Amino acid sequence: MKSTNYNKWMACLAMMVILTLAGCAATVQDYKRPIRATAESADGSLIVYGVRGQGEPTIVFVHCWTCNHTFWDAQVDYFSQHHQVIWLDLAGHGESGSHRQRYTMQAFGQDVAAVVKQVGARKVILVGHSMGGPVVVEAAKQLGDRVVGIVGVDTFYTPFEYPASQEAIAAFVKPFETDFHGTSDKMLHPMFTP
Repeated sequence: MKSTNYNKWMACLAMMVILTLAGCAATVQDYKRPIRATAESADGSLIVYGVRGQGEPTIVFVHCWTCNHTFWDAQVDYFSQHHQVIWLDLAGHGESGSHRQRYTMQAFGQDVAAVVKQVGARKVILVGHSMGGPVVVEAAKQLGDRVVGIVGVDTFYTPFEYPASQEAIAAFVKPFETDFHGTSDKMLHPMFTP
Protein backbone atom coordinates (compact mmCIF):
# COMPACT_ATOMS: atom_id res chain seq x y z
CA MET A 1 0.00 0.00 0.00
CA LYS A 2 2.77 2.37 0.97
CA SER A 3 4.63 1.90 -2.35
CA THR A 4 1.40 2.56 -4.32
CA ASN A 5 0.94 5.93 -2.58
CA TYR A 6 4.63 6.67 -3.05
CA ASN A 7 4.38 5.87 -6.78
CA LYS A 8 1.29 8.09 -7.15
CA TRP A 9 3.04 10.89 -5.26
CA MET A 10 6.17 10.57 -7.45
CA ALA A 11 4.03 10.50 -10.62
CA CYS A 12 2.21 13.61 -9.44
CA LEU A 13 5.52 15.33 -8.60
CA ALA A 14 6.97 14.36 -11.98
CA MET A 15 3.90 15.77 -13.73
CA MET A 16 4.21 19.03 -11.77
CA VAL A 17 7.88 19.34 -12.76
CA ILE A 18 7.07 18.65 -16.42
CA LEU A 19 4.24 21.21 -16.43
CA THR A 20 6.44 23.77 -14.69
CA LEU A 21 9.25 23.27 -17.21
CA ALA A 22 6.78 23.40 -20.09
CA GLY A 23 5.44 26.68 -18.69
CA CYS A 24 8.95 28.10 -18.41
CA ALA A 25 9.75 27.01 -21.95
CA ALA A 26 6.56 28.68 -23.19
CA THR A 27 7.50 31.89 -21.36
CA VAL A 28 11.01 31.88 -22.83
CA GLN A 29 9.60 31.22 -26.27
CA ASP A 30 6.96 33.97 -25.91
CA TYR A 31 9.44 36.82 -25.54
CA LYS A 32 11.39 35.60 -28.57
CA ARG A 33 8.30 35.28 -30.74
CA PRO A 34 7.68 38.51 -32.66
CA ILE A 35 4.48 40.36 -31.89
CA ARG A 36 2.74 42.08 -34.78
CA ALA A 37 -0.07 44.55 -34.10
CA THR A 38 -1.55 47.94 -34.97
CA ALA A 39 -1.83 51.19 -33.03
CA GLU A 40 -4.07 54.12 -33.83
CA SER A 41 -2.21 57.38 -34.43
CA ALA A 42 -3.64 60.75 -33.40
CA ASP A 43 -5.41 61.21 -36.77
CA GLY A 44 -6.91 57.71 -36.80
CA SER A 45 -4.32 56.16 -39.13
CA LEU A 46 -3.61 52.53 -38.26
CA ILE A 47 0.12 52.03 -37.74
CA VAL A 48 1.46 48.50 -38.21
CA TYR A 49 4.30 47.64 -35.85
CA GLY A 50 6.24 44.69 -34.48
CA VAL A 51 7.98 43.88 -31.21
CA ARG A 52 10.80 41.38 -30.61
CA GLY A 53 13.03 40.51 -27.69
CA GLN A 54 13.06 41.92 -24.21
CA GLY A 55 15.21 44.10 -22.01
CA GLU A 56 15.58 47.81 -21.44
CA PRO A 57 16.08 50.18 -22.97
CA THR A 58 13.65 49.46 -25.78
CA ILE A 59 15.08 50.40 -29.19
CA VAL A 60 12.59 51.87 -31.67
CA PHE A 61 13.57 51.85 -35.36
CA VAL A 62 11.98 54.43 -37.68
CA HIS A 63 12.49 54.20 -41.45
CA CYS A 64 13.02 56.96 -44.00
CA TRP A 65 10.76 58.54 -46.62
CA THR A 66 9.24 56.07 -49.13
CA CYS A 67 10.70 53.12 -47.22
CA ASN A 68 9.30 50.68 -44.63
CA HIS A 69 10.29 48.68 -41.56
CA THR A 70 12.22 46.04 -43.54
CA PHE A 71 15.02 48.60 -43.90
CA TRP A 72 15.93 47.66 -40.31
CA ASP A 73 15.66 43.84 -40.52
CA ALA A 74 19.34 43.17 -39.75
CA GLN A 75 19.35 45.60 -36.81
CA VAL A 76 16.11 44.16 -35.41
CA ASP A 77 17.61 40.64 -35.61
CA TYR A 78 20.78 41.73 -33.82
CA PHE A 79 19.46 44.05 -31.10
CA SER A 80 16.45 41.89 -30.18
CA GLN A 81 18.90 39.37 -28.69
CA HIS A 82 19.38 41.69 -25.68
CA HIS A 83 16.71 44.40 -25.93
CA GLN A 84 13.06 44.82 -26.66
CA VAL A 85 12.98 46.16 -30.20
CA ILE A 86 10.10 47.90 -31.95
CA TRP A 87 9.78 48.48 -35.69
CA LEU A 88 6.94 50.33 -37.38
CA ASP A 89 5.70 51.56 -40.73
CA LEU A 90 4.84 55.26 -40.65
CA ALA A 91 1.39 56.27 -41.94
CA GLY A 92 1.13 55.82 -45.70
CA HIS A 93 4.27 53.66 -45.80
CA GLY A 94 4.72 49.89 -45.92
CA GLU A 95 1.78 48.11 -44.34
CA SER A 96 0.35 51.11 -42.47
CA GLY A 97 -2.79 52.87 -43.62
CA SER A 98 -3.41 56.59 -43.63
CA HIS A 99 -6.23 59.00 -42.86
CA ARG A 100 -3.66 61.80 -42.88
CA GLN A 101 -4.51 65.17 -44.35
CA ARG A 102 -1.08 66.74 -43.70
CA TYR A 103 2.10 64.69 -43.81
CA THR A 104 4.25 66.52 -41.28
CA MET A 105 7.13 65.44 -39.09
CA GLN A 106 4.91 66.07 -36.07
CA ALA A 107 2.20 63.75 -37.46
CA PHE A 108 4.78 61.03 -38.14
CA GLY A 109 6.10 61.60 -34.60
CA GLN A 110 2.57 60.90 -33.34
CA ASP A 111 2.73 57.53 -35.16
CA VAL A 112 5.86 56.61 -33.22
CA ALA A 113 4.49 57.90 -29.91
CA ALA A 114 1.24 55.94 -30.34
CA VAL A 115 3.17 52.70 -30.84
CA VAL A 116 5.57 53.28 -27.92
CA LYS A 117 2.68 54.09 -25.60
CA GLN A 118 0.63 51.09 -26.72
CA VAL A 119 3.57 48.74 -26.17
CA GLY A 120 4.11 50.32 -22.74
CA ALA A 121 7.84 50.85 -23.20
CA ARG A 122 9.21 52.90 -20.28
CA LYS A 123 12.77 53.64 -21.47
CA VAL A 124 13.32 54.04 -25.20
CA ILE A 125 16.07 54.87 -27.62
CA LEU A 126 14.64 56.27 -30.85
CA VAL A 127 16.61 55.51 -34.02
CA GLY A 128 15.65 57.33 -37.22
CA HIS A 129 17.09 57.00 -40.70
CA SER A 130 17.09 60.04 -43.01
CA MET A 131 13.56 61.54 -42.72
CA GLY A 132 13.16 59.29 -39.68
CA GLY A 133 15.63 61.60 -37.88
CA PRO A 134 13.26 64.58 -37.64
CA VAL A 135 10.43 62.13 -36.98
CA VAL A 136 12.13 60.72 -33.87
CA VAL A 137 12.89 64.25 -32.65
CA GLU A 138 9.15 65.02 -32.85
CA ALA A 139 8.31 61.68 -31.19
CA ALA A 140 10.73 62.49 -28.35
CA LYS A 141 8.91 65.78 -27.71
CA GLN A 142 5.69 63.79 -27.27
CA LEU A 143 7.16 60.93 -25.22
CA GLY A 144 9.06 63.10 -22.73
CA ASP A 145 10.99 61.23 -20.01
CA ARG A 146 10.51 57.84 -21.66
CA VAL A 147 13.20 58.79 -24.18
CA VAL A 148 16.75 58.14 -22.96
CA GLY A 149 18.43 58.58 -26.33
CA ILE A 150 18.01 59.60 -29.96
CA VAL A 151 20.15 58.26 -32.80
CA GLY A 152 20.12 59.84 -36.25
CA VAL A 153 21.39 57.65 -39.09
CA ASP A 154 22.27 59.52 -42.29
CA THR A 155 19.97 62.31 -41.24
CA PHE A 156 19.87 66.03 -40.76
CA TYR A 157 17.15 68.24 -39.38
CA THR A 158 15.45 70.56 -41.81
CA PRO A 159 12.21 72.44 -41.36
CA PHE A 160 10.30 70.30 -43.88
CA GLU A 161 7.06 71.68 -42.55
CA TYR A 162 7.85 75.30 -43.42
CA PRO A 163 8.78 75.47 -47.11
CA ALA A 164 9.48 78.84 -48.71
CA SER A 165 6.12 78.96 -50.49
CA GLN A 166 3.26 76.94 -51.94
CA GLU A 167 4.86 77.46 -55.36
CA ALA A 168 8.08 75.84 -54.09
CA ILE A 169 6.09 72.86 -52.84
CA ALA A 170 4.25 72.54 -56.16
CA ALA A 171 7.51 72.76 -58.12
CA PHE A 172 9.05 70.01 -55.98
CA VAL A 173 6.02 67.69 -56.14
CA LYS A 174 5.10 68.14 -59.84
CA PRO A 175 7.84 65.88 -61.30
CA PHE A 176 6.81 63.10 -58.90
CA GLU A 177 3.18 63.41 -60.03
CA THR A 178 4.05 63.15 -63.71
CA ASP A 179 6.81 60.50 -63.51
CA PHE A 180 7.29 59.14 -59.99
CA HIS A 181 9.66 56.31 -60.97
CA GLY A 182 11.88 58.44 -63.20
CA THR A 183 12.01 61.38 -60.81
CA SER A 184 12.78 59.14 -57.83
CA ASP A 185 15.54 57.44 -59.82
CA LYS A 186 17.09 60.79 -60.79
CA MET A 187 16.96 61.96 -57.19
CA LEU A 188 18.29 58.77 -55.57
CA HIS A 189 20.75 57.45 -58.19
CA PRO A 190 23.44 60.06 -57.52
CA MET A 191 23.45 59.11 -53.83
CA PHE A 192 25.12 55.77 -54.61
CA THR A 193 28.49 54.99 -56.14
CA PRO A 194 28.69 52.62 -59.14
